[in-house]
Amino acid sequence: MSMRRFVSIWCRTSAAILSLHFATGFTAVRAGQPPVTEQAAARNESDNSLEVDGLDATENGLPADAAANPTHQEAPLPGALAAPRDLKLIAKDRVVVHCTYWAGNRGKKTVPIILLHGWDGKLGAGSRQDLLELGQALQKAGHAVIAPDLRGHGQSDRRELSENDVVMLDREAFRSQDINDMLLDVEAARRFLVEENNAERLNLECLTVIGFDMSTVVALNWILFDWTMPSFPTLKQGQDVKAFVLVSPDQAFRGMGTRQALSNPIVRGQLSACVIYGADDPAADAAKRIVNTLRRAHRPIPANPDDAVRFQDFYVHELATRLHGTKLLNGPTLGLSEAIAQFIERRLVAQQVQFPWRKR
Repeated sequence: MSMRRFVSIWCRTSAAILSLHFATGFTAVRAGQPPVTEQAAARNESDNSLEVDGLDATENGLPADAAANPTHQEAPLPGALAAPRDLKLIAKDRVVVHCTYWAGNRGKKTVPIILLHGWDGKLGAGSRQDLLELGQALQKAGHAVIAPDLRGHGQSDRRELSENDVVMLDREAFRSQDINDMLLDVEAARRFLVEENNAERLNLECLTVIGFDMSTVVALNWILFDWTMPSFPTLKQGQDVKAFVLVSPDQAFRGMGTRQALSNPIVRGQLSACVIYGADDPAADAAKRIVNTLRRAHRPIPANPDDAVRFQDFYVHELATRLHGTKLLNGPTLGLSEAIAQFIERRLVAQQVQFPWRKR
């Protein structure tokens, strides 16, 4: 069963027992299988080997992928910034996901950010190279940032089934299922952040996801699954994302939509959200429709400026430009990086008391 179909069923009947199957590696629930136990879930959460099975999908279930276990470095001293590192993670379906990681410097108070590039970039196909300056700026603010090359982009151009069996990926041939499978790339990045969290180098409870154009569709769907993972009294799984930023958002891309994600009350109205787009962007109508959906679900902005700083949880920045996606980062007077940094400071850094650190 495709992920998109799973979400549709979940939205219609939240009490039903569901199954989710990725053709690329997740195991679906079959009749007669035992329910997921807390111990079994704990083994899946901590196991980063390539052979780990996905969690059984239930009402709140998202199968976990098995990212590679990269070598971690010590966190920088307070005030010091570590040099960015290139990582090579392995998604559940064995796609090699290349990433750049900027470590934070606030220890267990560090906000982690997953930064997703768009379909197109400065030099053709989008890649994490389009986000290097933004990643560096967010690191300077004290945050930990991981930017993957989504499959079919940048260096993430192959699936390594074995040493002698490599399948090259062509993004131009991508269809709906291939875009859906980008959620596996995001999950690989998250599992790296789990390890960093358990090493007390960041606080996964403050996870923020930032997407640009096409990847906003991926981001919203992955956030939905993050919030439908099963949790247990002594084991926290998922429900990590507390904020998201959508830059030049799309409502759908190559058959993958956002309707189910935005129909979820948590995604739509209970997470801090920021939407940024160019007022003269030919694709601005999609952004405006998403803004209207989110605005109806969020509380009104307080009239008192001091209260607005503390309680406003939905931000919209309509920029005077035709630029789209990561090209908005090229406008030095647009203030995109500053707007994102301010949003994270107000909704996560200043609200840390609401999101206490915990080991996974």
